[in-house]
Amino acid sequence: VEIRRTKAVAFYIHIKNHSIIALKCDQKTKYDEYMSDDPEHKCVLKKWWSQPNVVLHELGHAIADQAGGDNGCRDPRCTELKKYCRDLGTVKNTQTKKLIQEYVSKYGATKWCEFDAEVISGILYGKKYPKEIIDLLPNFPDERFIKIKKQGTREA
Repeated sequence: VEIRRTKAVAFYIHIKNHSIIALKCDQKTKYDEYMSDDPEHKCVLKKWWSQPNVVLHELGHAIADQAGGDNGCRDPRCTELKKYCRDLGTVKNTQTKKLIQEYVSKYGATKWCEFDAEVISGILYGKKYPKEIIDLLPNFPDERFIKIKKQGTREA
């Protein structure tokens, strides 16, 4: 797998029956900037990330993938709005995109697979989300995924 040309620091890769979270290893990468436990990390404060650790974000991709996703158009929400489901960024000024930017992150509003990873990693980090956000996650029947959704739902 070729990963040298990308700006990403961590990756979730699924090859055949293996799931891998990989870190880009080079001398330029400042890992303390991307794998932090500081809730006031600059990328969290600017609302770009839901939490400060990129490995936790990649774990969010792995959890969604193993629960039934395919990192693309992943459930019945996509039947009417296939283009929208693949890339939230192509739909300007939508209420859903604004909701995601407000409660999750700007990165989570770029694509559905990034939304899933941002919400799941936020929940694993200890965040709670309003029901409107949790309802945007897919309805995978996986028991572990259902528990994560319940854990991340903010009490009304």
